[in-house]
Amino acid sequence: MGTTQLWQLYAWLITKSGRIRIHTQNSVLRKDGMSTRPFAFSRDLRLIARGSTLSVAESGLTIYQMPLEGRDVKTSVIRLVLEHLDAGDPLPLVAYYLGDGVVRSDRLMISVSSKRMHLFEGRDVSVDVKRQMVVLRLAPELYAKAIAELYLSGVGVLLDALHSHKWFAFKRLAAQNLAGFRLAGQYVKLSLARGLLGWVSFRTREEAEMYAEAARREVEKLGIDAAPKITSGIYHQVVFDEKTLRRLAKVDEAVKQAIERLEILSTPRPAAKPIITTRLDAKPERLVKPKIETKHEELPRPVEPKAAAKHEELPRPKTATPKAVDKIAFQLVDGPASMKLKLTYVMKRR
Repeated sequence: MGTTQLWQLYAWLITKSGRIRIHTQNSVLRKDGMSTRPFAFSRDLRLIARGSTLSVAESGLTIYQMPLEGRDVKTSVIRLVLEHLDAGDPLPLVAYYLGDGVVRSDRLMISVSSKRMHLFEGRDVSVDVKRQMVVLRLAPELYAKAIAELYLSGVGVLLDALHSHKWFAFKRLAAQNLAGFRLAGQYVKLSLARGLLGWVSFRTREEAEMYAEAARREVEKLGIDAAPKITSGIYHQVVFDEKTLRRLAKVDEAVKQAIERLEILSTPRPAAKPIITTRLDAKPERLVKPKIETKHEELPRPVEPKAAAKHEELPRPKTATPKAVDKIAFQLVDGPASMKLKLTYVMKRR
């Protein structure tokens, strides 16, 4: 895999066992720093395409097989991701989003080439062939399952430490989908991306107008005189502003709890301990021979044996001398972080 986002490289590395080769072909120097695109290859993991079967081999042994569609590996993998999603497993979709996802504040959007758009036919998605984008809608329980399993496995903690902007976007979408309430027969989703807002999406303008009127009557029964607005784009959305939602929260406990849940899930959690960094240009600390001041009355002079040397040096503390380069530093969003690796060889291409 190749990427300019180094958090993606870290995330890819933890899913691969065995030996990894990393190299880069070019770097771009700018005023604000250097941009590089590393490429990583697993030396012990291989994809083998034979006929209509794609095999994954590790150290020469086949560990997984899947159907291969038209000798197109990515098409076959996307189909496998969607099959897992249909079976209630959202984790492959999260990995897909971390790779090809497009960050949006209110929707789960993935970049898909036009020749693979047919894979999403018959699903509850919106397809933009011109922009080559697909918008998916996940059930709240799938968002909850994905977040819980990724944190239980430790991957979520790693992505937090790497400041993955796509992971943060996915968690915001999860917070929006897990924080909501029912009003006039529909589930109202909440968001804090541009202030507190609630919305319900519809495919047609007529459906949106009918629900907006039903919601207005429902809110009016609670003593609140407010009419939701309708916005049109890919979807037609009935939008409730912050003033209306705050007033609803005072008279409806479900709305109050939904807003509180959203605010808790959307609050960024600082890392318990900062990442310890090491500058590559720092000079190694030199060992200085300690000076010992003594007084004859406190520390009597020992009797030196005749065979002893006249100038005997103090024993130096033992220090581990690295035999090879064992540290590579990558630049993260908020500063350098050192990663312990062992450089086994350097290959130069002409």
